[in-house]
Amino acid sequence: MFQRKKLNYLRYWAKKENRKPLVLRGARQVGKTSLVLLFSKEFDRFVHLNLEKPEHKALFKNIENTKQAIEGILFQSEQVIERHHKTLVFIDEIQESKEAFELLRFFYEDFPHLYVIVAGSLLETVLHKNVSFPVGRVEYLKIQPLTFEEFLIAKGEENALKALNTFPAPKFGHDKLSKLFYEYSIIGGMPEVVKTFAQNQDFVSLKSVYTSLIEAYEDDIEKYEPNQKKREVLRFLIKRVFEYAGQRITLNRFAKSNYGSREVGEAMKTLEKAMLVQLNYPTTEFQSPLAKSYSKSPKLQVLDTGLSNFQLGIQSQLLLNHNLEKVNNGITIEHLVGQQLLGVDEIGFEPLQFWVREKKTSQAEVDFLFQFKGEIIPIEVKSGASGKLRSLHLFMESAKLKKAVRFFGNFIHEETVTTPTGYTYTLLSLPHYLAEKVEQYL
Repeated sequence: MFQRKKLNYLRYWAKKENRKPLVLRGARQVGKTSLVLLFSKEFDRFVHLNLEKPEHKALFKNIENTKQAIEGILFQSEQVIERHHKTLVFIDEIQESKEAFELLRFFYEDFPHLYVIVAGSLLETVLHKNVSFPVGRVEYLKIQPLTFEEFLIAKGEENALKALNTFPAPKFGHDKLSKLFYEYSIIGGMPEVVKTFAQNQDFVSLKSVYTSLIEAYEDDIEKYEPNQKKREVLRFLIKRVFEYAGQRITLNRFAKSNYGSREVGEAMKTLEKAMLVQLNYPTTEFQSPLAKSYSKSPKLQVLDTGLSNFQLGIQSQLLLNHNLEKVNNGITIEHLVGQQLLGVDEIGFEPLQFWVREKKTSQAEVDFLFQFKGEIIPIEVKSGASGKLRSLHLFMESAKLKKAVRFFGNFIHEETVTTPTGYTYTLLSLPHYLAEKVEQYL
């Protein structure tokens, strides 16, 4: 196990006076369980239940109250636990028991001295209408694949990590950080993949890890979707959806299938609930609130860029090129920057936003609209060290904004830019590896 940045949030949560049970949300295999196991070392006692085990699931059957459940949990732990002990209770795979989930509301009310964390796969999918969701009595934390900073931690790259966390990042560290970010752009941030790579530095050995991840997602669908036709569509999407990462898609006949927009749309919603994908619809607005245009094609954000590269079969191409400009038309690096931007927000679950203008005479698109301290910050991603900014200029002229960000393949640079019509604004250009640090630089 290696350190995760979310540990700091767990420590913050543990110190809160009105602490509520914490629900970890995230796709399978993003490191939810490993994170809690790391956190457990900071407690006097640790009780770990996995509700995929029949004996643990049985603890929540036919119980009359929370006290009875707690007594069973503590008995199962085979530990002597007193009230003065700082005790962490972790209920993993909680989707296996609706009774356990409904009990969460009473942990908050009846046992505030216990620190309770729960996690599970496909939580939103398996919680049917007859399950009482404990609104207002739980808190949430999203867990995603490793960020670039966590990738450096996992690899033991201490000097690079120090440079990344120095503000502003030193120029002497640029080449090293760029090289390591390129590695990260190839394999992505799935913990098991990064762990395997950190141990042996062998890209070939990663194939079986990626394959097992995809198979695990397919198994989840088989387990929790009873409808045969829907399972068929979901299996198809899981096999193909990662190939379209970062692209604008059409639901009807997605990936050249015979499935209609309704079938694909329903399946996509299931994958969104499983936190495997996000459908990011564009806006045509310039000011908050940025209303989404659902009549336009969404952009597909998938769980992890590494999984996308694997499914596309371009990892060997990335290894040979050593240049993000020449691979996948720049889509790979744009998607990875989006993945980093999603990691900036600790607990929110809002999708990424982007802007479009679609006219018969001209097309324009700004990659991301990032909200920072009440301001809209447009973000452009360039795969190389340069690139035209026509769409960004158009957006800035129309929105009358004064700050924009570009991620590119060069070092930190700030300049005053003048558009063809004479409008001026400040452009902050940052290397790709600083995407997760965007708020600090803003």
